[in-house]
Amino acid sequence: MKKNLCMVFSLYFLALLQASFFVHVFPRGMAPNFVMAAVAVLSIFEHSKSNGGYFAALFGGLFLDMFSSRPFGFWVILLLAISFALKTIFEYYVRPPILT
Repeated sequence: MKKNLCMVFSLYFLALLQASFFVHVFPRGMAPNFVMAAVAVLSIFEHSKSNGGYFAALFGGLFLDMFSSRPFGFWVILLLAISFALKTIFEYYVRPPILT
């Protein structure tokens, strides 16, 4: 519970920074998508049976939808698809190294 709450606040902070601060810092308002990067990193490095990546994709997408001009639900669907694709690829096609 504590971990999920910390993740939600971190994603909110990243979405807020991306929408309000970084659009003025980077040229032509093309700021990197830190929420997408955080969801991708979490989906790659967590256990394949864990649902934390989907949880982060859901809340990260909701926060990005609140701050964007795209139709509501665009970022939620996109981040959930990215998280699902990464988890599927890493579960079925990438083998972890054997530690001896």
